[in-house]
Amino acid sequence: MGKSENLDAYFEAVINGDGEALLESMSDSFVFDDPNFGMVPKSGMAAYFSRFKDTVATIRGDKPEEKLMVISNILTRDEGEVMIASCWWSVPGTQIQGAGLFRVGDDGVLSERLSYYAALPD
Repeated sequence: MGKSENLDAYFEAVINGDGEALLESMSDSFVFDDPNFGMVPKSGMAAYFSRFKDTVATIRGDKPEEKLMVISNILTRDEGEVMIASCWWSVPGTQIQGAGLFRVGDDGVLSERLSYYAALPD
């Protein structure tokens, strides 16, 4: 697959909460950066993603949603061997939302840096 297809596969897996497909869309050197959990290598992503889905389910309570996440405002820029991408993401049925910054190669998504949208404290 090419870079665009790898990013599309990654987004589709996140949207549908499919941890197995998510791992398949990542390069072996993948690193995820979440300010709440720190740096997570590919080997730790199954546990991270499962924990994230559990957190979302707890927040949603008895209001299950069809999709785990909505991804919009996708921007991409090809930088030769690496594609840089960004998006806005939100979790339906919750206040959780933010932005993601990605590096994608021909062998899969190389990295994601996640940020959360939140108001500053008073």
